[in-house]
Amino acid sequence: MTKEEFWKKLENCAVKDPEKMPSLIRDAGKEGLPVLVASDHGRIMGCSLDGKLFAMCVTDRKMKLPAGRTIEEVDLDNAFFHEMIVAGYGGLAVETMGNVYCIPWSDIFSGKPVTNVERRLQKESSHPGRAD
Repeated sequence: MTKEEFWKKLENCAVKDPEKMPSLIRDAGKEGLPVLVASDHGRIMGCSLDGKLFAMCVTDRKMKLPAGRTIEEVDLDNAFFHEMIVAGYGGLAVETMGNVYCIPWSDIFSGKPVTNVERRLQKESSHPGRAD
C-alpha cells in the first residue's frame, strides 16, 4: 500500500471500524510507511486523555491548522516509536472528521483489536518531541 492509501484507510477505519486502527498502524509500520504528525513550531502536538499524552496525527496532508502549526511526514519505524515513548507519549491520537481517536501503545503493539477507541480531545498541547 502507498502512504496515501494508508492515510485514507486510517480515515476510513476511524469512520467505519475504529477497532482496526491499531493493526493498520502496526502494519503500516512494518511496511515502512509514514504517518502525518501535527507539529507546533517543531514540537509534536499532543492531546491528553486520562492523564496520558498522545501524539497528534492527522489523515490528510491538506488539513487546515492554526498559524505556526504544520503537518510532517514521520516514518512509522522503531526509532519513531522509541522516541515517542521516551518523550512520554502514551500512544498516537488520530484526528479525522472532527473526532480524535486515542490509541495507546499497548493496543498498537499487542496485535489485538481494541474496542471503544473513540475519544474527544480534552486538552491540546505541544510536547518537546521532534516532528522530523
